[in-house]
Amino acid sequence: MLDTELHQLVAPFIDAPVECDGFTRLAHTALAKAGISHTCMLGRVVSADGQRRTPIHYWIELEDGQVIDYRARTWLGDCERVPHGIFKPASFKSWVYQGEPIDLPVLHPVMANILMQAIPWPARSEVQIGQ
Repeated sequence: MLDTELHQLVAPFIDAPVECDGFTRLAHTALAKAGISHTCMLGRVVSADGQRRTPIHYWIELEDGQVIDYRARTWLGDCERVPHGIFKPASFKSWVYQGEPIDLPVLHPVMANILMQAIPWPARSEVQIGQ
């Protein structure tokens, strides 16, 4: 499958209001329904020097060695040196993915829709505690 086709499959979830676990579940569901072999992973992303790491992280690995990860920058900083997108790990030599495969269910369409919805949170000044 071409990178553009992969990107089209996961594009609806890139800006979803979810963290790495939600994004991985949504992308896994789309990939599974499209018949694309992949592995969901759970672990962490660590800088090559060991100084920075995610506390826990989910991502997807494809059979050809590519990684699908649109959430590492949430924890490691929004800069071009931090992994992002669909890529070969060698493209980001200063980061190492450490983890194990994890079995995730394909999401029911209702659950996938719920994950895609932004939840409006009241401003702190609007919250009245104890009343």
